[in-house]
Amino acid sequence: MNTIIKKVAVLLFTITLCVLNVLSQTDEETVRIKIGGISINSENHQVLDTCQIGVYYNYTYPQKSESIIEKRSDTLFLAIGKNVSVFLDPLYKEKLEIDRKARFARSRKAKLINNEYSNINDILEVININSDYKEDDPGDPVQIYKNRNALLVSSIYNSYVDNIQCDQMINQMHEWEIIEETDTIMGYLCQKAKINYSGRNYTAWFAKDIAVNDGPWKFWGLPGLILKCSDDDGLFEWVAIGISNLNADIVKDKVVYEKIHIKGFNNFVKRMTNEIIVSFYNNDVLYMTNKEREYERVPIEIIYD
Repeated sequence: MNTIIKKVAVLLFTITLCVLNVLSQTDEETVRIKIGGISINSENHQVLDTCQIGVYYNYTYPQKSESIIEKRSDTLFLAIGKNVSVFLDPLYKEKLEIDRKARFARSRKAKLINNEYSNINDILEVININSDYKEDDPGDPVQIYKNRNALLVSSIYNSYVDNIQCDQMINQMHEWEIIEETDTIMGYLCQKAKINYSGRNYTAWFAKDIAVNDGPWKFWGLPGLILKCSDDDGLFEWVAIGISNLNADIVKDKVVYEKIHIKGFNNFVKRMTNEIIVSFYNNDVLYMTNKEREYERVPIEIIYD
């Protein structure tokens, strides 16, 4: 638990620095945190709602390397407004911008840039002890917006090249089975509920004392905030580890999104995140290419309507 608390503290400190760096404005203007999208320019944001509550979740999920399945965990963030929420990696935007600036700075140090190779395996022999090898992995690129009034869940993938959106009306979120069983999570009395979505059975614990109809990932539809949710196979789990009141804007980037079905969206994200960008030097030449991950994530959605 101490490790989790330290992790949340580091995240809060880092996000504060990000806000001060990205949203520096004149003394006459009010500095507001912008949650969502990847643009660091507030003029490129569409404000969807005002965020009132922020919840950090420890997300545990499986990854597969060859035939071995291992568990990993990340800290994700749910920003909740009156009608709209967004669930995302809270550091992805800043890491993406840091990596972009670092690649630009590295390119200025080189006399020539070589990006002719599509995979690092083609040029492994060029790497040496002085190559200053670097891998760019900014985190989870998917941001999930819920519009509770419209009963709409929108999954968005933003990058400097592609902007993809998948809209879903998830009817199963009206089909929770509420069970007369309770537990205490983060000091809140929670009630049990069960649901089946996209091929998996889930058990959730929601707090009636937090009268917010929302939760992690795509989950919502209960008379209280979902503080814990896990699938019955023990593969995926979201557990709340921090809650705070916020005064921020929930935003998305003002770009043209390509709309696709959920299966196509998941396949696209898998393809885009299967590799990471790597760069290194050799004789004043900066090589930039891709490297396949040593693992792949186990898909969370396995049945599509």
